[in-house]
Amino acid sequence: MKRTIDVIKAHSFGDPGAWRKQAQEELDVWDWQQYSFLIAAKARGAMTKKGITQKQLAEAMGCTQQYVSLVLKGNLNLTLETISRLEKALGVRILENLFSIESTYVIPPREPQYLSDGKAPEYGSEHSSMK
Repeated sequence: MKRTIDVIKAHSFGDPGAWRKQAQEELDVWDWQQYSFLIAAKARGAMTKKGITQKQLAEAMGCTQQYVSLVLKGNLNLTLETISRLEKALGVRILENLFSIESTYVIPPREPQYLSDGKAPEYGSEHSSMK
């Protein structure tokens, strides 16, 4: 039977600073990801209202269903062309009043605090659901 310390070492990062590098990379994309998430939320809402599937949206946009799936997850750095195609396919203005849906989809008003204090957020804290 393996010792606990051997199991921990086998599953830990080789570089003790790796978590800080990953956190910094996530922080670097924080700004545009907020917009991407809001756009995705608004598009999903429009799809639900109109009863449109991802496959139907993909056909209307002239792309694959897999790409639409990525867009709707809110993790892509969308181009204005993609946003425009999304608006046209859904028949809605996505960028108009974009922040009016913040009351439903709350985005933390500041950067994650765990970078400045050097420790991860506690489970259940206001930032525990962030990537």
